[in-house]
Order: sequence, then C-alpha cells, then structure tokens
Amino acid sequence: MKPNDYNAEHIEKKWQKYWEENNLYRTEDSVDGKENYYTLSEFSYPSGNLHVGHWYAFAVPDIFARYKRMLGYNVLYPMGFDSFGLPAENAAIKHGKDPRKWTYDNMEYMKGQLRNMGASFDWSRTLATSNPDYYTWTQWMFTEFYKHDLVKRDITKVNWCENDKTILANEQVVAGTCERCGYDVVQKDMAQWMFKITDFADELHDDLDTLDWDESIKQSQREWIGRKEGSIIPFKIQESEVYDINTGPGDDAYRKGAPIIERNNVVVIIEHPEKDEFLCAKWKQVDWQGFVTGGIEEGQTIEETALAEVREETGYQNPEIVKVHDQSSHGLFWHVVKEENRQANYRIVHVKLKDLEQVERSKEEQAIADFLWIPRTEVNDFLKREDMKYPWRVVSRSNRVFGEYKENSKKRDTVKVILRNEKGEILVMLTSGGEMDLPGGGLDDGESIQECAIRELKEETGYTNIRFIQKIGHNRTYSHHAPSNTYCDCNISIVLCELEDYELSSKNISKDEPDTKETWMRPEAMIQNFVTNPVYKDAPKGWVEQYLNHLYSQISVFTTRADTLYGATYLVLAPEHDMVQNLKPQMTNWNEVESYLEKTQKKSDLDRQQSKEKTGVQLKGIEAINPATGKAISVWIADYVLAHFGTGAVMAVPAHDERDCEFAIKYNLPFRFVCLPSAGEQGNSRPLITSGENAFIQAAGTTEKKGSQEHINAEWNAMYDLLGTLPDGVLPEGKRFCCSNTGKMINSPAKNDNYSQSGIINGKTTEEAKKIITAAVDGKMTKTYRLRDWGISRQRYWGCPIPMVYDPDGNPHPVPKEHLPWTLPDDVDFTPDGTAPLSRSEELKKRTEEIFGEGWTPEVDTMDAFVDSSWYFYRYLDSSNSKRFAGEQAIKSWMPVDMYFGGAEHTTMHLLYSRFWTKALHKLGLVDHNEPYTGRLNRGLILGPDGAKMSKSKGNVIDPDEVVSHVGADTVRMYLSFIGPYNEPGNYPWDPNGVVGIRRFLDRVWRVAENLSDTTSKEITSELHQTIKKVREDIERLKLNTAISSMMSLINSIEKGDGIAQNEFDELLKLLAPFAPHITEELWMRTHDASIHLQSFPEPDTSKIVSVMKVLPIQINGKVRSQIVIEEGESNEELHNRITQMNDVQKWIEGKEVVKCIHVPGKIINLVVK
Repeated sequence: MKPNDYNAEHIEKKWQKYWEENNLYRTEDSVDGKENYYTLSEFSYPSGNLHVGHWYAFAVPDIFARYKRMLGYNVLYPMGFDSFGLPAENAAIKHGKDPRKWTYDNMEYMKGQLRNMGASFDWSRTLATSNPDYYTWTQWMFTEFYKHDLVKRDITKVNWCENDKTILANEQVVAGTCERCGYDVVQKDMAQWMFKITDFADELHDDLDTLDWDESIKQSQREWIGRKEGSIIPFKIQESEVYDINTGPGDDAYRKGAPIIERNNVVVIIEHPEKDEFLCAKWKQVDWQGFVTGGIEEGQTIEETALAEVREETGYQNPEIVKVHDQSSHGLFWHVVKEENRQANYRIVHVKLKDLEQVERSKEEQAIADFLWIPRTEVNDFLKREDMKYPWRVVSRSNRVFGEYKENSKKRDTVKVILRNEKGEILVMLTSGGEMDLPGGGLDDGESIQECAIRELKEETGYTNIRFIQKIGHNRTYSHHAPSNTYCDCNISIVLCELEDYELSSKNISKDEPDTKETWMRPEAMIQNFVTNPVYKDAPKGWVEQYLNHLYSQISVFTTRADTLYGATYLVLAPEHDMVQNLKPQMTNWNEVESYLEKTQKKSDLDRQQSKEKTGVQLKGIEAINPATGKAISVWIADYVLAHFGTGAVMAVPAHDERDCEFAIKYNLPFRFVCLPSAGEQGNSRPLITSGENAFIQAAGTTEKKGSQEHINAEWNAMYDLLGTLPDGVLPEGKRFCCSNTGKMINSPAKNDNYSQSGIINGKTTEEAKKIITAAVDGKMTKTYRLRDWGISRQRYWGCPIPMVYDPDGNPHPVPKEHLPWTLPDDVDFTPDGTAPLSRSEELKKRTEEIFGEGWTPEVDTMDAFVDSSWYFYRYLDSSNSKRFAGEQAIKSWMPVDMYFGGAEHTTMHLLYSRFWTKALHKLGLVDHNEPYTGRLNRGLILGPDGAKMSKSKGNVIDPDEVVSHVGADTVRMYLSFIGPYNEPGNYPWDPNGVVGIRRFLDRVWRVAENLSDTTSKEITSELHQTIKKVREDIERLKLNTAISSMMSLINSIEKGDGIAQNEFDELLKLLAPFAPHITEELWMRTHDASIHLQSFPEPDTSKIVSVMKVLPIQINGKVRSQIVIEEGESNEELHNRITQMNDVQKWIEGKEVVKCIHVPGKIINLVVK
C-alpha cells in the first residue's frame, strides 16, 4: 500500500482512540442553546459476538444520531446490555460455566466490537440489567406496583419446556416444541406472579393514536390488545333428552324374542346428610353398579315413588326431595330378578337424607344389592360402565352445609350476593371482625330475595347501580351471630348481581353497618381469602365459581355479531373451558374428548391460532339452546378457540363467518342465512354463488356502479329459491356458502317459514340488530380483550430475583427497600429438575430467616427478562444514581425518547410491556408522561448471500469482524445503509459485490481529497447544494440509501469535471461524516483543529442551484399518455404527486390503483396502475 493510500484499519483505530480519550460523545443533561434529542437503539443480549444484525441495529441508527448532533441538538445515544436470560444459564449447564462470568466476559468482548463500529455511544451511561445497582430498581418498582395493586399472584396455564424446565413465551414455541432446544412443550397450570397490564388495555389501545409511529406498528399492537366491542349472549345447556342407563338391543343383557314390558321408573340419587358422598348400589346377581331405582305404581307420584324406594331398598327412613328433574331417560334391558325384557322410562330424582336413621333391610333386598357411600369425586369411577352417563350436574347442584349445628339455633332466611363487575371480578368484603365475606344479610318481613340483595349491597358497600340477575343456588350455614350472641341456622339464597358502574358513594353506607373495605379480585383468587371466614373453613375450593356458572346450566358467549344469533347452528368451547370438565359425566364420548384435550395441551396459543386445518370434537350428549330460536344446537370443543379470548366460547354462524364455515363443512354441520350483505354504492362486497360446490362469499369489490344492487338481488333471489325448497333452511352438503359481510337482516318468513325466525330484527341494519337481539335474550353489550395479564415468573437462576417473601402461613410480603437489592445467591445447582434453581439455595433460605424470622421463606422464581428491558431507557438518564431509578430532572430533560430503533419482532411484546411500564409509573406519579417513545422505527432483516436467513447450519453467516478487517468499518456502515431503505422494513440479502462497491466509493472520495482543485465550477457547486438538500431530506426520512446514491452521483460529476476546491469539499465531507465517521475525520483534520463531528451539518444555498429543466414523456402501463417538465433533482415522491394531479393523467388512472411510479432519470416516467 502506498503511503497516501486509504488505510481503513489504521485510520479507524486512530480516531476511535481519539474520540474516547477526548470524551467526544459524552452527553450532558443540558447544554445552553441546544435542544435535547434522545435517540435509542434496542440494547443487546451479550451472546458473545456481534453479528451483522447487530451492526444493522446499531451502526445505521448511529448515522441518524450523528446527523442530529450536527444539526445542533444535544443528542443522547447510549448503549448497554440486556444481560439476564436463559442462554447464560444453558451455557452454565452445558459447559459447567458460571453464568455471571460467562455473561460479563461476553460483555467486555462485545464492548470492544461496538467501539470498532465507530458508533457515537455515550459509554459513561452504560448499564447491564444483571448489575445489582440496576436490578435493585427493577425490584423496587415491582414492590411499588404490588403495593398499588398492579401485581398479583394467580394460577394460569403456561407453556412448559420439559427439557429446559421453564416457562416459555408463545413466541418461543414453534410447532409445539421449544424454539431453543427442540423438545416438546406442554400446557401446564402454574402459580405465577403477574403484572396487571389489562388494567391499562384501553389506554394502551387509545393512546396509539397520539404516537407518530408507522401505522403498521400501531395496528400490530391494536391486534395484540384485541379490543372488541360486542355482546355477551347466554346459552343454556340442555341435559340430553335421553340418558342410556342400560344397554340397548343386541346386547347380551337383552333377550331377543321375549316380550318387552314397558314401565315408568325413577332413578334416585341419594346424598349423605353431612358428607359430600352419594349412596350407590352394587348388585350381587350381575356385575353392575348404579343408583336406587324402582317402578312407579298406578296412582303414585314420582316423589312418592322415590321416597318409598329409598326406604324400602336402603332402609334409610328420612329422605327429603331436593329436585325432580324435567329430563327423562330410558333403557332397554333384561331384568334379572323378574326375568323379563324391560323398556324403562326413567325420571331422575335427587334426594338428601335428613339423618342416618336406618331400619334393617329385608332379606330379599339384601340378596339383590349392597349399598356403599361413595365420595362425590369417585362416583364415576365406581359406576365403571360407559353406558352409565347420569347427569352429574344433578349431584353438583346439591346444597352445601357449612359450620357446626348448635341446639336451639335460630332459623333465619338470608341472602349472600355474588356481585360481579364487567371484568368478571367479584366483590369481597373485609368486615370489622377481620373476616373476608360476601355482602348479604337476613330477609326482613315481607321482603323478597331480590329486594334484600339490593338493600344489603347499598347498606354494606355503598354501591347503588346494581342489576339483579337471578338466584343461582343456596347453602345451609350454622354460625354464631356476634351482635346478638345467638346461633343461627341460616337458609342462604345465593344470588348473582352485576355492578353497572363503579361509583361508590360513602354516604350511602349505613351507619349501622361495620366499616367495610371492598377489594375486587378474580373468583379463583377470592376463594383463598374467603376461607378466612371460619364459617366457610371447610368449603371446597371453587364452590363460588360453581354458582357463577349458573349451576352449570349456562355458557356465556362473546360475539361481535349478535345480529347473526338466529344463524348460530352450533357452539364451540375452548378445550380448557371449565364447562368441559363440568359436563364430563353427561358426555357419551369422554375418551375421544380426553384424547383431544391431551393433544391440545401440546400446542401453544400461537400454534393453535396459526393452524390452517380446523379440528374439533363434538361433546356428545350435550346440547345448548339458541336463545333466539329456542332450538337445541350441538356443542363442540376446538383448539382454535382459546379460553382467555372473550369468554372462551363462541357461537358458530357458518353462513356468515369463514372460520365457522370451514369447520361446519368439515363436520357436516348446518348453515342458516340471516343477513343480506351490503353492496352497490353502499357496500363493498357481492355474493359469489357457485352451485354444486362449497364457496365463500367474500369481499370481492362491486360490479359496475350502476345496477350492482339489482345484480346482487338477483343472485340472492336465486339463493332464496334454493333455500325455499329445503327444510329448516339448511343447505345440503355440496351447496354451502358463506357471506361474512354486514347488511340488513333477512325476513325469511316471507320466503320460507322454516328459514329463520328473525322477525324482531327483520329489515334492521347489522348495528341496529345487535342491540335489539342482545336485549331480547337478556344479554349485555360489553368489550373484551385479547390481551392477558403478563406472567413474569420463570424457573431460572440467571434472572432478577422476585423480591417477595412468605410468612409461616404462606402469605406473600414485599421485601422492604432497605433490603434491596435482593441479590442472587451463589450456592445454586443449575441442573434442571423441574423446580426453580433458587429453591435449592441454602444461603437464600438462611438470609430470609435471618431478616424476617423463623419459618419465613423466599420466592424462588426469577423475573421474565422482558421486565428488565421495560424501563432501561430511564436508567440511561442517570445510571449512577443510588437514590432513585433516575433523577426527576433528568427524566424531564430527556423523556420521552424521540426516536426508538428496533426489531419488528418486538412490536407486540417489548414495546407493549414498556408502554405499560411507563403508564404504571405515571399512575404512581413517578414520571410526568404516559408514553415512553415519541417515534418508533422497525428495521428489516439482513439475509445470507443465498437469500435465506443466516444460520450456521446453512453456512451463510457473515462475520462482520472479518469483513471489517478487509474493507473497514466505514464501508460496512455505509453498505448496510445502502442495502435498502431503512424506513421500510424488508429482507435484504448480503451482497459481497455491493460491499466492494461501497469500498470503491470511499477510495474515490480519498482520491478526490488527494487531488483538490483551486476552484469549483458553477455546475459542481450547483450539484453540491442539490445534494445537500437531498441528503438532508433523505436522512430525515431515513431513506439513507438514496442519500448515499446522491453523494455517489456528486463524486461521479467531480471526477468527470474539473474537480472541487477545499471549501466545497469540506461541505461534502460534512455530508458524508455521519455515514463514514473515520475517513471523514481523517480528511477533515488535515486542515482543521476541531473534529468534523462537532461541526454543523451543511445547509443548501438555493441561490447557487442552477435549475436544469427537462421534458419527459409520461407512460401509463407502457403507453405514452402525456409529458411533463421536470427540474433536475426533483424527487420521485414530488414527481408522483405532481403527475397524479395532472388532468390529462387523472382520466387514465381514475378508479384505479397506482402501484408504482418508475422514473428513469432524464429519459421517461412510467406509472404502473391496476
């Protein structure tokens, strides 16, 4: 290499050292006369080596930061490390390395690589999330959120990797396996600490409108939040019309040829007076288990027969009727004792014994069967036979008795109220006696249950806007009434009410009532606190939830299309829906259902949503009632329905929903049409009718503007003709189609009385019909969200310890601030065994007991790494502050972030979590803003030279260090800027020839510097200022590739012309400085004393721009239609706007989409339209 040749390696090391020694990029919180500008790139995980993706993430935004700095802003561009995470722990397990040492060694190595990039990071503010001085504030904010009810602990389903023995996010599960290790992932119920991000769902959704982000980013977040406005529609579950109590014809138990004797019988389910057990019979003459049965004699009622059979067959003398069920069952069988075929029609009767008084059974009865008391949970196993599918909801509806009976107890009718808000949360009342209880009280003389419930709620809670729903059950409770010092025998009616708003007026609380403190929580969490009332100490877990299910007789469905309720022909539940297990005893195909449940457990939510093929299983023996038509419809489970979306149940309307249509076609389920789509000038779709085959009617655009409505009506009339020939309006297989658009409700009785019964909404629009039908079926309008609370518990070592401890009774308490940071212990075995590694630390256990007392235990899970990255941008502002996570003045000076660069993969996780975090801090008064980032830009992806994603196994990984060693960091920086527009995320293959081309360009810049002229021509001066104008515009829009193109064009002109003088060349160097900081610093400092990066960015002098006008033809789809006079340097965007406004162009593009504007400079412009 010649002495004056461009030696990138030497120059870059020289100036990197100079910048570091002179603290060139150290940023003060304020500088007189300069406005602060916070530029941020997502910080990196210290994996050990920078790859091309890191360069694309950091070096290109550095160009923008340098540009803003030269514009006169006080720019902060910091860098740190997201240093907690699973890879470090995996390395510790695999290689026996300490994860702390592995992480910090990698960080030091990567810092050197980042410096070699030439980025203008302020390293004085650097941080690592695994540093105790960082995570002490992560922990402090967690405890503050906990104190302000933004954190909860709950049981939730999680993705569990059997190999890594830890919870995975949905995004870490691919095709049912762990993305990192490839092992199967299963769904598992686990206790988790959770941030209540759903409390901010509306803010997170609505505040997107205030952000200057690309619409695609905002839309992704809206979809992740998934706010939908719709209706909750109740569907009652109908017990099967027939329960096959015994085997049917053809079985050995039925004797062919013998006469069939028909009898009306009872089946009696007998409940123990005190225990949760039921009396079951084990017949001696046959291998058969069941309940008491008997025939109804002439003149005898069902109730009389049931009570008589109990006394006769079991000897128990004091049964009482709980309920006679409406449904009947039948069985055809051989009666062993009577030796005859029986066709038995059964009525099911539920009785409960008042006591255990029993007389000796007759010898005849003793010879027939033995009777055993079987616990509720074991009855199904005891019955054994698959054909014994009794309606176990009958058993589950039995009264519960709590407390211990005392003699001379005063009988009292009372009410307990389950008061639910729109989120499904329950009001729990803390009484002055320190007990958690439901609101309620005794009925006054002449007072109804409803009147008592409303009165007690007003007196005890102050809430007045209450809607009484219904009585949903009752209990019997023996308790001590402290104010009157009497023992009570309370018959308690359990009622369900809904809170219509959240206004609590303390003046409405009766002065005669004890002070109360209301707390909202989910039903599952409520039970754990509710048992503090000694009356309910023996209450089984979940008994309140059972009542909330309306005695298992109702499923609530959320829908955005209540207008199509008449067209609902089946119901689909999420496999995890509580009702699936509740209805198990009624199902005749439980084995099939159970197998499907097991398969679903192995799929993540993401896999279930993305699966192309819809699968499901019918719950045979179960039917629901369509509340609009009154008709029974089948009930299914399908994995595409998720339990935590909406209510976990959907009404399926295959005629008006494509997903339901696919499912219905696959399983041959009925279609009913109830909505005519909008079309013509008022709509955007038309039906596509295809006779003889399945078809979707989708948004397909209108026909010609004139006559389109008539065209559609004609097609729909053809449909009516088809439907009019079919019973119940059900289309046969092979002629099914779907229209998913909205419009007016169809008056089908005018065509066919069996087609639909939507008379009350006939002729109404979709939106009108939604409200009418919702009210008509006792539903309610509401909103639901896809967003779930954020579970952060991880069974890992290398993460931020959750700062919670548990007292000897198991109650959680936050670690006080004086004991923070709550540090990671060192005595930990990392070998996965399904438990959290911290649970094996003796040091942590000892520390906890020394601080809090004997019997206290530490939380052993660590936090999700997304927690650490949710607030790191605050810590950069004041990274050495030991008193606060960041000083108030520093926050006011810098926040919110002006421009945040990052990956598209973080749009719906990190971006959403960090927005929540800022809103939570704002709610607590810790920051003065409620959004963390004013601007956001997602970058694209650099692919391998073969166009595939870089992978070691494919051998297409590019090592940036190796490339830098050959061509220099400036070349790599500029190539990554030139590879494609940074403001339009795309996938860009690495092109070695492109890298060489950029290096040649820098070589040419070097040669121009070596051969400067004494003067600069007017033409070069004009082009220089045109280039300045263009580069400024392009950098502002982050179209860095076109900015580089214009500088390349300028160098071409300089080389072809008479060269360029020093003054004008200095302006060119300043233009190039943000892109290639090393070479420009070297060339600048030959004639100047202060760094080029401290100079002002050039401004164009329009007086020096010589306008060059050209006339170019305009083609539209390849045909010349007009021409235009353009000015040299005019951008494509400016040209596009001018051309599309021209009258003689508009007539060719009216009503069409301009797909592309192609400008061949100096030759032609072509518009591609369709």
